Formats: sequence, structure tokens, C-alpha cells
Amino acid sequence: MNKKITIGQLSQRVGLPAKTIRFYEEQGVIVPAQRDDNGYRMYSPSAVEEIFLIKNARDLGLPLSEIKKLIVGCNSQEDCQHTQKYIESEIEEYLIKLRAQIAQFQTLEKKLSNLKSHVCEDPDCQDKKYGCNILHQLVSPSPLERTRDEKGHI
Repeated sequence: MNKKITIGQLSQRVGLPAKTIRFYEEQGVIVPAQRDDNGYRMYSPSAVEEIFLIKNARDLGLPLSEIKKLIVGCNSQEDCQHTQKYIESEIEEYLIKLRAQIAQFQTLEKKLSNLKSHVCEDPDCQDKKYGCNILHQLVSPSPLERTRDEKGHI
């Protein structure tokens, strides 16, 4: 049986607010739901998998506009050649962005590790400077980073 589900049921199954699902529909990322006699949106059970796919892609950092480009036409009987062409033309740009994000996360990891190693857990500790203004310490360049020139040389 191919029982239709309401937006509330879909929302509950995928863990996203109904408002987000309606937004995806308005943006053309998912096929508009059929309307029941009472006007309620009714989705096919396959919509659960489709929304999970979109949610996972969003969790990976892909913008909705890019997700839309990747899935357009895949709901029909097309052969998805558009996706292959899109990936071929755009993948290098994504790899560059991804590598930059990885580098930023590695820098953040180093700063957090450094901060953690300098936090004084002893209540009698006189040097409290590492316990204050944590955000400033995370976003400010370290003395070594400040001495590097634009090419990364010290």
C-alpha cells in the first residue's frame, strides 16, 4: 500500500519542522505535495528519504541552491546527466572550499587545545588571564601568526 502522509507526520519522521519542509517545497527543492480534499499537504512515503537526503546534504554544509541543482530532474525518468555535468564543472571549487574549512577547523582545534592546556584549574592560581575573554583568545592570531607575512613566512 502506498499510503500518503501529512506534513506533520513527515516532519516527525525526518526531524525537521514543517515550516522547513514547506520552505523546501516553495524553493522547488522538493516536488510540491498533492493536496487532500481538506487542503492538507499529502506526501508520498518516498518523501521521507528525499527530505533525509536534503537534510544530510545541508548538515554537510551544502547550500540549498546547490542541492537543488544536484537533484533537479532526478525525481523524473531522466538519466541525471545534468548532475554529472554539474559535478564535473563545480567539484574543484567545492574541494577548495572544503580544504579551507578543514584548515580552519584544524586551526580552531589547535587554539582550543592550547587554551585548554593553559586554563588554570587550581583555585589558588594567580594567573587568571586564560579564564577570561575566551572568544578573544580563539579569534585573535597567536604571536607566531602575527609575525607571519602574507605568504606564511616568519
